Amino acid sequence: MKIILSRKGFDSGTGGYPSPILPDGRLISLPIPFVKGSRKYDSDAPEYSDLVFNGNLTYLDLIKKLRLTRLKGTNELNCKCHPDPDIYKNMRKRPMNWRGAFGQIEIAQKHLENQQISKDDIFLFFGWFRKIDENFKYIGEHLHVIFGYLQIEEKIPVQKDTKVPHWLESHPHCTTTRRSYDNNTVYISKDRLTFNNSLLGYGVLNYNENLILTKRGHHRSQWNLPPFFKGVNISYHTEKSWKDGYFQSTGRGQEFVIHSNKKIENWVKEILNEGL
Repeated sequence: MKIILSRKGFDSGTGGYPSPILPDGRLISLPIPFVKGSRKYDSDAPEYSDLVFNGNLTYLDLIKKLRLTRLKGTNELNCKCHPDPDIYKNMRKRPMNWRGAFGQIEIAQKHLENQQISKDDIFLFFGWFRKIDENFKYIGEHLHVIFGYLQIEEKIPVQKDTKVPHWLESHPHCTTTRRSYDNNTVYISKDRLTFNNSLLGYGVLNYNENLILTKRGHHRSQWNLPPFFKGVNISYHTEKSWKDGYFQSTGRGQEFVIHSNKKIENWVKEILNEGL
């Protein structure tokens, strides 16, 4: 089993703000905005006002409550966005047989191909997060936090004429724009985790200390990985990534593939069981 640490949501270059950790522990990853006129702009994508995070409250409502007056990369607040990985079940209306899925293209997908990512491998999605208080004011440290997961059942190359299951048609990588990329690929989750049949094969986690990658008191890219990660191959990183007291994660690449061992697999099982 390979573990893929996949960086998603707002970052310093796109969006420009941390995603919020709500007072009740929910981790709401803010999907990146599309910039009009850019090569990757997707006119078929949803707007923030189309996505729901809390009953009748939309992601646009959340952005306004967070007092984000301008998203980095666009002059609009209610703009097109890219809600992928698509693992928040209640974000949109879903068909009865819907399940989580994640898409990738171009260099990032080529990297996953080169790493031979396939069935049973697990994506751990992480991003830039910060706690907010009851008034939606940011408080505390800037952190890299694992917010969700997906264990792969199958992957589907989705091109112009590819027929996909009905429940998958609304996925961000099944739009006309994304279908135009030669290596556009969608990873579909398992119904249940192979190592815990009581848990879904995809999901969003509730905040706890074990989901934090960042070493406390350090920059969010400086991680406190357990010692049994040393000597393990982590793509885009080398032995020099291990510094005095922390692991320096790179800004290069979206997916860091870990060729895991038994201890790392047990670590993954533990954080998923606790986060759910």
